[in-house]
Amino acid sequence: MSDNGAQPRDVLILAQGGLDWASSRYRAWWLADVWPRARVMLYSEFIAKAADHWIYWPPAAVVVFQKIPNVQLASRLKAEGATVIYDLCDPMHWLNPREAADMLRLADAVTVSNQGLADDIRYEFPNIAPTVIPDRMKPAAHPTVKQHAHKAAPVLLWFGNWRNSLALVAANLTLARLAAEGVEFRLRLCDEAPDAVLQFDVPAEHVRWTLATFHETLLEADIALLPA
Repeated sequence: MSDNGAQPRDVLILAQGGLDWASSRYRAWWLADVWPRARVMLYSEFIAKAADHWIYWPPAAVVVFQKIPNVQLASRLKAEGATVIYDLCDPMHWLNPREAADMLRLADAVTVSNQGLADDIRYEFPNIAPTVIPDRMKPAAHPTVKQHAHKAAPVLLWFGNWRNSLALVAANLTLARLAAEGVEFRLRLCDEAPDAVLQFDVPAEHVRWTLATFHETLLEADIALLPA
């Protein structure tokens, strides 16, 4: 039962972050928008309310942990009859080896965002067979399409979490060569920390990422520059 006496929905997704978190947006909030059987709560909010006995157990027939491993909580849910799913779009067994490994072994099912991650988990944990569920974009988030046209100085856009912008340094030499050969372009970075400026051999513009403005930022660019 839930706190208001109504039967809980079938699936509860415990999201790592809010809509501004890409992984949570794709794999929790937007998913629940089109899946009537599911609801989403922030993991941190759930933990706080569960500690205050606000939530009756089990809170749903199926509970999905989006990235965050919590073996103690997952064990309690399973003991109460809930099915526990561990959903990953990053190799958490690299970043939090002990608890993530325990969570992988404990979960009734493991879902991942791509085949490479599934293969890596299967290699390290031969008894675990993850199910691949690719990320899905909500069509309404990008309602229009870029109309390309010739530009004397096209905009090259990198976007993502600012920590991942280090990968863009690998393109620095290529960008410097293009500039040296007289190729005109504008390099633009879009992330949540525009003050954390990387140093390039070519001028770089920085804009702050927000969900409300990101679509327009994409439309203003000509080339997505996203080195792995």
